[in-house]
Amino acid sequence: MEPWSIELYLKALKCGSEKRRDITLVIVGKKGAGKTSLVRRLFGEELTNLESTNGIEIHRRQCKIKSDQWTKKADKDSDINKRILESVVEQLYLNEKEQISSESSPGMLDRQNIYPNIAESLDEEEIVNERIEDKVDVIYERIADNNDVIYERIVDKDDVNNDRIESSRQEINISVPVLVQETDQPSNDIMQTSEQMASKELSAISNTDVVLKDEEDFTTLTLWDFAGDEEFYATHQTFLNQDAVYILVANLNDKDKDNANHEHVTFKFWMDTIHCYGCRVDTTEVGPINQATLLNPPVIFVGTHKDELQHENECSMQLECHMDTLCVDTRRHLRKCHLISNKSGGKSEFDKIRKDIFDLATNSITTEKEYPVKFIQLERLLHVEYTSGTRIFSFRKVQELASKISIPITDEEELNLFLRYQNEIGNLVFFRDIPEYIILDPLWLSDAFKCIVTATHFQKELPYFSEWKEVKKTGKISYQLIKEIFKTQEDSIKEHQDHVLAVMEKFDIIINPLGHPNKSSVSSDAESYYYIPCMMQVQKIEEIDKLFKVEDEYKSTCLCFIFNFLPPYLISHLIVSCLRKYSVASVQQQEGLFKDCCVFDVSDCRCIKLLLVKFGNMIELQIWQSNKDKPCQYNEIFNFIEGEINRILTTRYRMTTVSFDKKWKCSLTNYTCENSFEEFGKKKDGETFMCQEHAVNHKYKDDWFCETSKDSDRSSDEQRNFARLSMVVFEILGSVLYDRLDLDKNIGKILQTRVQYDITRLYRELRLLDKSTPSKGWGNGLTVEYVLSSDTCIGDDIERIRLIRNEIQHSGTFALDDARYHILITIIQDMLDRFDQRNNPAGDSYVNRLKEIRKMELKPKDLEDMIARFEKETSTPHQNFADKIEYHYHF
Repeated sequence: MEPWSIELYLKALKCGSEKRRDITLVIVGKKGAGKTSLVRRLFGEELTNLESTNGIEIHRRQCKIKSDQWTKKADKDSDINKRILESVVEQLYLNEKEQISSESSPGMLDRQNIYPNIAESLDEEEIVNERIEDKVDVIYERIADNNDVIYERIVDKDDVNNDRIESSRQEINISVPVLVQETDQPSNDIMQTSEQMASKELSAISNTDVVLKDEEDFTTLTLWDFAGDEEFYATHQTFLNQDAVYILVANLNDKDKDNANHEHVTFKFWMDTIHCYGCRVDTTEVGPINQATLLNPPVIFVGTHKDELQHENECSMQLECHMDTLCVDTRRHLRKCHLISNKSGGKSEFDKIRKDIFDLATNSITTEKEYPVKFIQLERLLHVEYTSGTRIFSFRKVQELASKISIPITDEEELNLFLRYQNEIGNLVFFRDIPEYIILDPLWLSDAFKCIVTATHFQKELPYFSEWKEVKKTGKISYQLIKEIFKTQEDSIKEHQDHVLAVMEKFDIIINPLGHPNKSSVSSDAESYYYIPCMMQVQKIEEIDKLFKVEDEYKSTCLCFIFNFLPPYLISHLIVSCLRKYSVASVQQQEGLFKDCCVFDVSDCRCIKLLLVKFGNMIELQIWQSNKDKPCQYNEIFNFIEGEINRILTTRYRMTTVSFDKKWKCSLTNYTCENSFEEFGKKKDGETFMCQEHAVNHKYKDDWFCETSKDSDRSSDEQRNFARLSMVVFEILGSVLYDRLDLDKNIGKILQTRVQYDITRLYRELRLLDKSTPSKGWGNGLTVEYVLSSDTCIGDDIERIRLIRNEIQHSGTFALDDARYHILITIIQDMLDRFDQRNNPAGDSYVNRLKEIRKMELKPKDLEDMIARFEKETSTPHQNFADKIEYHYHF
């Protein structure tokens, strides 16, 4: 290789970028709606040998941007070679143009003076192109004559079938760079300079059939066809992408209108699910969305089986019925509607759908992205691992590969950027908050999920387990049975079952009621178990009280959270929270745990039960109390549920536009009734009112809030919340930072006593030391929710303390409502758990100190003292300095 070509190649890798044109198309809908047939028609294929999708199918096509032609995707290796060569040629063009521009112009001027009548035959662009053509020819001559093998994947013969690897190499007919050789002894021969590696890498691109330029630009379309079986619905959210274009398919002639999985219900479920992952055009606003705002990701509705309806107006009526199920916000994702027949529809109908897909995709700001050329090297190596049979790869091994290429990727954030982008376009699956493994094949993960969400299919293989009946009834499954099911799978799934379970927990495909922090503790516990929500029985909600034989007099007023939009998986999160706090109630050996309806024992004697129901866009709470002599802490239960709902919305979904109202229905309500709501605060305990639902008089039972009490009592509760949180901030969080500073301080430095440091000073000194940089940098954000729940390094927790302190310090009143109090206390408790392990505090643990403050009984005199202390703490001599720090550091 010529030295200039190696230098050019390295420069292209280091500085070059390519424009990636990737479109992700996701097709969803009920089983039998015609999704697979639609895919065939979009690809211009015959409707023969059709089989229902089982799990997920992924199709990739290379499409011309300026036309509706969908051709088969080029071989992955040829595609990578083409992209690298184009980057080299682009860099060559830039170099030559720069050189031409820098050449001295007087010579040209002299020639024009001597021969004024001779036209200049070559402009700058032609000169550049001639030089490039010469040098490109040289590159091609070198690579055509060079067959260096520069990648050797050395493995233990016991781990992988060597014949399979060799066969795979011959099949793909490509060589790629040697990065890692696994040997017992280090060798100087293994080490190569960047120039040597670059020479071999460039030489290895030996496919002379690569066409560098075409008349039209191409884009890569990746189509995900999701199974319509209901048990797979909970797995699909793992793969949903906010940058995708969605096609929602529904059968216009679905006759099964009484089925809970009827087309209208399924349509609403998918629109709600897509909305959860959608992003508003303007995400800086909080509150109701402007009526004129369109939401992303865009959705195209395709109604199928049009040929089975008698009249055109029937199609329109069915379309209206589907639209009527949507709330205002989800409707704003819809862009186009098509009513078709996959069997008899003409080509022009599917051309229109293809055109709509490309119009929506190419108008998106995410369609074209600048992609560093050096990422292509790592992309190639991961592809080699994939073609050799590897389906899951550790993050540590990816780091090793990335650090050994000719232009190394050693920065972890840069590597994360690469993995996140590859995840977005469907090349692999990577979760930043579960980073231990990278899944090279999304279908592998889908297959791993499948063996759990369809666990009952393994009953014939594992008949000796006695829990199959319970699995079918409640979705409750032991960890021992899960392990046995995994043993029936291929080695790669069996060996990585813990990671698969972690991903399933992340997306609530399974629920761990005990909330173990890590899987090692689960695997050692033979009694551990999970719930699989998609396998829970569906109970008729209106009959749940009859199942438990609850007498009318035992029922409390029904408290309702009415949402403007209820995320479809919020109820699963809420069930998890309740399972960790309460025991599931049972009657006649039937556990009260169903898909959208659960009953919990909230007292040890089991005479007080909590009913949790989700129906439509509301979540309902009711207490069944058979022993009136035992007091029930209604307010505590309400605070817990509301606090968990707010926590889930802010930390899980981060949906700023979701809101809910709190209203009530009479104690005898039908849980499916979506009207007849009453406002809190309008009636007194024991007051007679006309029930709109039953059209008879009832007496109001002031169970939940004791509204007849004085307003000052409620104010006192909020003051107690603020007082307790202030004590936590000043006494515990300040000590946390002081202990951390003592551990991180420079050698030889001696700290002053604790009383000499306020939180502002502690934060400043820890920031200057910068021993642990927060994931989003120092001093950013306005509320503690700015720090992602998945970001848990020491620096992230220091930022959380700063933001919580700010919220207390700058509060306009000495009061904090219950919902906000519980959110902040939950965040603080998780944080203190981590600092107990990091700081190893002297004396009592931070968590125990928190418990003591939370259970303190604060009397009016205590509140007065705490208010005085708060005023003193916030007006210390440090305050002026703190204000300067706040301005400088956004503290």
